[in-house]
Amino acid sequence: MPPNAPFIITPLFLNGVLMSDLFFNELKKALNPLFDEQLERFKVLLHQQDGQSAIKTPVWFNLKQLCQYLPDKPAAATVYAKVHAGKIPVYKGNGKKLRFLKCEIDEWLMAGKNKTIAEINTESENYLKTKGGNR
Repeated sequence: MPPNAPFIITPLFLNGVLMSDLFFNELKKALNPLFDEQLERFKVLLHQQDGQSAIKTPVWFNLKQLCQYLPDKPAAATVYAKVHAGKIPVYKGNGKKLRFLKCEIDEWLMAGKNKTIAEINTESENYLKTKGGNR
């Protein structure tokens, strides 16, 4: 066929069904799950991006709210003792009212996590590697 000749498609029928229709339907069935999966991934990424770009207003607790928020639900006197000992992040507003910033309380709670034996072993091995310890 010469290079400038028009491309001619001859319809092909199989059992009375146009093959291009059959191929398109099969292709559509095969690609739909892939498109759906990509769409879900896009939605997740978009949601994550929205969460990161949004300006978040700080969440503040008063003493009573903090006692309800903490996992062990301590008494107010226990929280006062931790504040006095400097063990818990706190802000004093106008007057003597105590205020607690939720994100700082969350960090404080996470900092108290006990390490697993595997984490301790990994840290000690890394320390020995970087400090050139003898084995």
